[in-house]
Amino acid sequence: MIKKIEKSILLVSDDDELSRKILDSLQERVGKKIIYARNMKEANVKFENQEFDLLLLGMKTPQIESYGNFFIATQKKTANKKPLPWVIISSGVEPDDVIVSHPHSIRFMKQGWNIDDLCLFMENAVAPSKQGEKSIVDVNFINPFIKAVESVLSSMSQVVMNPGRPDVRKNDAETCTTGDISGIISIGSDTFSGSMALIFEKSLALKVYSNMVGDDKSEIDNDVKDAIMELTNIIFGNAKRDLNVIGHSIKPAIPSIISGPGHEVKHSSDGIILQIPFTSEFGLLKVECLISTHQK
Repeated sequence: MIKKIEKSILLVSDDDELSRKILDSLQERVGKKIIYARNMKEANVKFENQEFDLLLLGMKTPQIESYGNFFIATQKKTANKKPLPWVIISSGVEPDDVIVSHPHSIRFMKQGWNIDDLCLFMENAVAPSKQGEKSIVDVNFINPFIKAVESVLSSMSQVVMNPGRPDVRKNDAETCTTGDISGIISIGSDTFSGSMALIFEKSLALKVYSNMVGDDKSEIDNDVKDAIMELTNIIFGNAKRDLNVIGHSIKPAIPSIISGPGHEVKHSSDGIILQIPFTSEFGLLKVECLISTHQK
């Protein structure tokens, strides 16, 4: 006998192939109901008129930012009840690796799943969180860093940076990001710790330095390092200001610099890294944030 999932599920997906796979897999496994919405407009209508235990979001890539307003709406409606978990089926992210804790949970499941994996994963999503270290990967947290990078580099070096698609990955030695010069700064408060890294391509770092001070350099030297350290400090300060307005209470910190062709950027905390790549006329920049929260 097939074990039923005694949950009411709202499936939101504009990926027809993935939607069919999910619906075909779950129709006989859901004990209450599974309702399908093809887009955010349909999802809002269905969410306003019905109660759900879990939201299942089918995605090709983890583009969390495009669902930010709907995420906030679902959590506000359930503020006085049990949190409404989100399970996101996406490529490139391992099951149980990512939990968004601001204010409630989102979990990512890697594509390639089978029905038993999915059912167990959804059951775990509505179970109480385990004690220990979890990772915050939230558009509400990363957006101030994106805003700070764009505004600071534009105002201080007249370089326009264009953010690309976010990438989410585990923090481990096999997937370290490499660069030519990087500014790294710790992020901490009473409830979490982590780090931010600005990883510059050499050509971009030299152009940024040149525009900041009016002096051309052909190699990364101590002057260029000082400029990147100053930028790291200012970008972190701007993001910290915006985040503290919404209650994060992030403490001041002092940046450090790593340089050398192809150096590896390693974050000291365990958890999940959210990386935003930026392109420009002069080279590439990757911004990484890792936040770990310790639950008592």
